[in-house]
Amino acid sequence: GVLTIEPLKVMDFSDRQEGSAHSLSVSLGDAGVTGKATRLDFRFVLTPKIPEGSVYLSDMEPETAFAHAGLIRDRAYLGGEMRLGGLLYPKGLMVCPEVTQGPVNYGEVVYRIPPGRFARFRCMIGICDDTEAGSVVFYVQLRKGEGEWREAFKSGLILRATAPQAVMVPLGDADGIRLYTDANGDIGCDHACFAGARLEP
Repeated sequence: GVLTIEPLKVMDFSDRQEGSAHSLSVSLGDAGVTGKATRLDFRFVLTPKIPEGSVYLSDMEPETAFAHAGLIRDRAYLGGEMRLGGLLYPKGLMVCPEVTQGPVNYGEVVYRIPPGRFARFRCMIGICDDTEAGSVVFYVQLRKGEGEWREAFKSGLILRATAPQAVMVPLGDADGIRLYTDANGDIGCDHACFAGARLEP
């Protein structure tokens, strides 16, 4: 016989987080046939629900960008697929810190956003799978008009071994967004990834 399992019918995914893994265990009452019960364990990741009208930042032109090897869109630093925590992300930004003459080696990209059109910014952050090391602090900053940048999100120190983190930032009335990466010292292997970076209505 064929056993068909539809996870969406037996589990609630209405509030699923991007990049989160789910587990499903199924026990079959066939001990009378085989002498022992059969247990099947599944681990899977669902793609997030992307609201209609969302826009990926990699499809927009930045106002300014400063990054090692330049702003990289929709691919890894070394040129292959963008993967974070083993998951493939077809869309995203690499904002790798660059050496500067100041006290901080950093990378940044700035976008103008039409106020009121989008409600939130979402992405997954981490060190891309195409490297074996790296250490970066990630920031998301917002501003309105020509005002000062306001810190809306700051990560802890993200290492290559750190699990990817989901980021959600309400935009309010901001008309500018800045993705910023701090190298935490030298820039070696700092393949900083904003995977799936997008504006959602």
